[in-house]
Amino acid sequence: MKKREAQKQDSGSEPVGDRAKPTKTTVVFLYDNDTHWNLNYLEAFREKIKSYRERYENVFLLYAGDMFIRHRHRWPEDTMAYYEERSAFMVDTMNTLGYDAATLGNHELYYYGTVTRRVLERAEFPLLVANVDIKTDRLPVTIRPHLILETGAGHRVAVVGLSEIPDLEGLHRLDLFETARVQAEELREKADILVALTHISYPRDRELASKVPEYDLIIGGHSHTPMEKTEVVNSVQIAQAGGVPGHLPVDGSLPKYLGRVKLILENEHLVERDTKLYCFGD
Repeated sequence: MKKREAQKQDSGSEPVGDRAKPTKTTVVFLYDNDTHWNLNYLEAFREKIKSYRERYENVFLLYAGDMFIRHRHRWPEDTMAYYEERSAFMVDTMNTLGYDAATLGNHELYYYGTVTRRVLERAEFPLLVANVDIKTDRLPVTIRPHLILETGAGHRVAVVGLSEIPDLEGLHRLDLFETARVQAEELREKADILVALTHISYPRDRELASKVPEYDLIIGGHSHTPMEKTEVVNSVQIAQAGGVPGHLPVDGSLPKYLGRVKLILENEHLVERDTKLYCFGD
């Protein structure tokens, strides 16, 4: 968006007729991350999402990685049957909630045989990771680097997935910041809002904002950082919902977080930002 705005300001052209009238569009991003097999307080979570969809036309539900638990010592039952059953429950429930996209976290990229692929292929929402070259059949072939969503008014929202990558055969790390920069260069002429949906930790989100300021918004995960107020670094807004506190095992009493960023566009200019963090069960 930032480059597009600069071009418009430097063009010397003035809007004429009805085009001179400002048109405001509200875009709402709802997001969570690092649930690790915990979908607690599901009905309250579902109702909050529903309330936003009923109130606003343009609502996008995004996930910033780590649906699963890869560490066997944290599994309530140390069996592949449990891993598959609980992971499938997570994906199937996210399907019913209507997620628009999810970046795969290191816990999803850490595959177990073909089970991880089989479970991830249940997803009815796009799976994103741009900074990994996948050369294995243990993960879905449908993983993509980015996604373009569109508002009712025709604004385009580009979402780029960036993640922490485990050391496994068939997964080759690409430079995080260079990948983010290349994706931004490819998408900034096509999009009115450019979002990095990351699973790299809050400190690295800040570094990403400092090094690649082309993004309007970073929605992150991995560090389990509950951000009641988003932060702006180098003109880039950074948000994270928090996820399961610490790295606790499956526990139905753990709190559930949902973040919300509301952006208001006037024509194609971002003129207002508003944020909120909901916590269920705490």
